[in-house]
Order: sequence, then structure tokens, then C-alpha cells
Amino acid sequence: MQWNGHTRDSRLAKGLFLALLFLSLYMMTLIYSHWQTHFDVEMPVMHNINQIEVNISQAHLWFEEALTGDKNDLDQAWKLMDESNALMADTLDKASKITGGNHKDLNAALIEIQDREGHFHQLAMERISNPRNQGVGTDADKVFDAQFKGILSKVSQARLETSRLMMDTQKVLMNRFIILVVLWLILLISALVFYFKARAESKRSWQELIDSEQKKALILDHAQESIISIDRDGCIIEFNKEAEQMFGYRIEDVIGKPMAEIIIPEQFRDMHTKAFGKFLKNKRDGVTERFAELTAMTSDGREIPVEVRISALNNINHMICTACIRDLSERKELEKENVRSKMEMANLLAGGVAHQINNALITVQTAAQMAARKNREDDILQGKLTSIINGSEHIGRLAEELLAYSRGGAINLDVFNPNKLIGPLVENHKNQCHKDIRFEVCLEESQWGIKADSRQMKMIINNILENAVDATDEQGIIQVSTSVVQIKSSESNRPGIDTGKYFNICVKDDGCGVDSENVTHIFEPFFTTKANGTGTGLAATFGAVKNHNGFIYLDSEEGKGCSVCIYFPTVLLG
Repeated sequence: MQWNGHTRDSRLAKGLFLALLFLSLYMMTLIYSHWQTHFDVEMPVMHNINQIEVNISQAHLWFEEALTGDKNDLDQAWKLMDESNALMADTLDKASKITGGNHKDLNAALIEIQDREGHFHQLAMERISNPRNQGVGTDADKVFDAQFKGILSKVSQARLETSRLMMDTQKVLMNRFIILVVLWLILLISALVFYFKARAESKRSWQELIDSEQKKALILDHAQESIISIDRDGCIIEFNKEAEQMFGYRIEDVIGKPMAEIIIPEQFRDMHTKAFGKFLKNKRDGVTERFAELTAMTSDGREIPVEVRISALNNINHMICTACIRDLSERKELEKENVRSKMEMANLLAGGVAHQINNALITVQTAAQMAARKNREDDILQGKLTSIINGSEHIGRLAEELLAYSRGGAINLDVFNPNKLIGPLVENHKNQCHKDIRFEVCLEESQWGIKADSRQMKMIINNILENAVDATDEQGIIQVSTSVVQIKSSESNRPGIDTGKYFNICVKDDGCGVDSENVTHIFEPFFTTKANGTGTGLAATFGAVKNHNGFIYLDSEEGKGCSVCIYFPTVLLG
């Protein structure tokens, strides 16, 4: 509750500070507006009024001198009158922008000046054009002088009204400037109060954090799990004793360093960085937990399976991610042993069933073949016996695949180059398939071969080619290639494969592919995605490859084709 109260007070203080700042900016805008009005409108109006008075007075004098014959400056007089008219138009335009105060009185006085100036101009033209009876002291002269005095009177009135407006503007400017100074003082005082209060609160929070860290350190050191905390940059800020024992690092050697470089294997670091960035992006306030199983790395480079429970605490000041890590090596080994025992039982069962099927098939095939020889003239019986023999052969192939999967069949090992088998098998599939598929074959010539059972090798290659043909559409492409590769542990992207030289057989197609859910089950016995499939082909292929100490990998993405790569240990050809 104390923290919430502090947060609420901080928000109120910030809100007040921002309100005062906004009010100050608004007041500065008003001051600037009045200042602009004073210098861009009121002062030019005052200047124009004074200039009009000077021009009218000078023009009046020159008109009188022209009539008395003392001096003839009529051209200059008419020029001054035109200038006064232009000044009056500009003055009226500027005065229309003035609001407030006595601006109506000023506008009325200016309009009166404009009217009288026009009448004065007309009287001057009449006197000059007909100078008879227009001399000094005549009635025309009296009317002309009266009009001139009326203009001067209205000019004085306009000057007075403008002076009042300018004084009002100056008062407003002064008042608002005082208000602005007061606001600035309040802002300064508020900022200082807020700063010292925040500083005191920060010291208190820091002391509470120190106390909390001491308590937490005691708990961490006695925890049974490895606990590692990182900041939002991924750098380690906590590393308990159990983590030291699990990963082989001392705490002083890892604090401040990126966790990914310490305990994440190099091949997984990019994926870890992306996942951590996504986690930060999607985090919510408070505590967020995630569970994951991944591969970690110890100080000596050994990779171990771990279970990680990630908790993210996001508070007002910072964000901390804490990972509770448990070593799964023993559990994974028990799981593997359990799977291994189940697989051995399945292999034993599959091998036993296959042997029993083979024994029964020998009797069926022998009887059918003998019956066919004795009844060669009976066409109907021959057809049925042929179906029995063909069906028996098909079941025999299934039994052979079961034996290959269970690794229970007898194998005859020879040293040879698989290229000799691949070429003819590709030709057979090319001739037998009913699609316009293009086969691209690239077989590397090498002095290296493999030690294998050629019969099982044919089965392996046939099964892979058959699946590629089934998955490829009309006018698709199937690429078949072989190569001799050197696998290094630091460079290998094939998990589980040992280092060494391998003969690689790779079949790629651009067909429908396999979705991620089915890829993990693709080599399981009796698993199939085909409508009429038995699910034994790839399982038998997997068993036969393992029977030859090889490795098989399937890479696929739905809609983007499939790639099957097999690696066999190499043998130097004689």
C-alpha cells in the first residue's frame, strides 16, 4: 500500500508539474500575441496617424501659397495627398485587427478622418482649378480651413485612442509577464520539491532493495535448483551456488556477461536471442512464468538437457528474468532406457512375427507352386494360384521389412560403391512411374564405399524413391545425389551423428512435404500418411540404416517438398 501511495503521489506531482508547464506555455503564447499586436499593429497605426497629420498640414500650406502666388508647390501637395490616402487605407486595415479596449472609437475616428480628407482633397481641387474669389479670407477659404482643422481634430482624437490602446496593451503585457514569472517560480519550486522527495524515496527504496537482496541471496544459496537471473539485456545479475556446481563457473566469472554466451550452445544462441526478444516484447506487468526444455552447456563444453522455469518480474523501475534450472540428464537417460527396452520388445515381437510369417509362407508358396505345375491346363485354377503366389511374395516383402526394422534378419556384408545400385534403381522408378517426373541424378565418383548388405541397400533406396515419387506431382523434380562428407562436431547440424567420414545419399523432391507434427513420427512402424500405405517402408528403412551403423534424417515443410539424407560409415574401396 505504501508503494501504491507513493506511485499515486508521484503521478499527481507529475500531473501538476505538466499542468503548470502547459499554463506557462499558454501564457507565453498570449504575451507573444499581445507583443506582436503592439509592434506590428498599434505602433504602425500611431506612426501612420502622425504622418497623415504632417502630410495634410504641409499640403494645406502649399495650397494656400499657390493661391496667394507666394510659391507654387502644387505637384508636391498633390503627391502628399495621395500618400496620405495610401497611409489612411493601410491604417484602417491594421486597425481592423485590433480587438478589445476602445478599438471601435479608434475605427470611427479613422473613418471620419478618411471622409474629411476626401472632402478636403475635393475642396483643394475646386480652389486650384478656379482661383477667382478663392483667396485668403474668402468664404471658400474659411470652409477649406474649417475642413483642415476638422481633420487635425480627428487626427488628435485617433492619436489619443491609439495611445490608450497601447497603454492597455502594455498593462496586459506587464500583468501577464508577472503571472508568467510567478508560474516559473512555482514550477521551479515544484521541480525542486519533487526532486528532493524523489531522491529521498530513491534512497529509501535502495535500502529496502539491499535488505531484500540480502534475504534473497540467503534463499538462493540454499536452493536445490540452479537459479540464474538476467536483466533486460540478457546479462547475468544472479548466479547461485547450485548453478556454479551444475555449470562449473564461479559467480565472479559470469556476473555482467550475456547468459547466452555462458550456458547456451553456439548452435542455439540465435534461436535463444530471438525467443528472448519475443518474450520481452510480449511480457505483461507483474510476474509471468514460462516452462521449457532445452540444451545447456557447461564450462567444459559438455551439453546437458535441462528443464527451465522462467519468471519475469516487471515493476516500475526495471525488469528481471529469473530462470530456475534443473538437470534432466538422469531423467532423460531413464527415458531413453525405457524407450530402448520397449523398442527391443517391439523388435523381438516384429522379428518373431516375421519369422513365423516366413515359415508359413514357405508352406503356402510351395503348395501353390506344386499345384500350379500339376494343373497347367486349368487356366482358371492357374490364375487363382498365381494370385496366391503374388500375394505370398508381397507378404514376404512385408515380413522382410519387419525383419529389417527389428534388425533380426541375416545380412551379408560386402564392400561396394552404392552408386552402382542407385543408377539402375532410379531408372526402374523412372520407367515404372506414371508421372512426368524429371529425375536429376548427381553421383560423386570416389574411392570410398560402404560395407553393407546389398539386398537391404536396395530396399532402403527403393523405399525412399517410392515415397518421393508418391509425394511428387506431375512434372515435378526428384534430385538424387551422393557425396563423401567429413562430419565435425562443431560444424554438424545433424544431432546425434558421430564425427568422421560418411558416404551421404540424399533424395530431394518438390512435392507436398510433411507437416511438422507428422515429421516426428515418420519412422515409427505402421505410421503412414498414405491412404493405402502399410507404414512399414520407412520404419524398415530406419531399422536397416541403423543395422549398418548409419544415420538417417528427414527435413520437410508442408507444401515445400522433402529431403531424406542417409549417412553410412565409409570404407576404402580395394
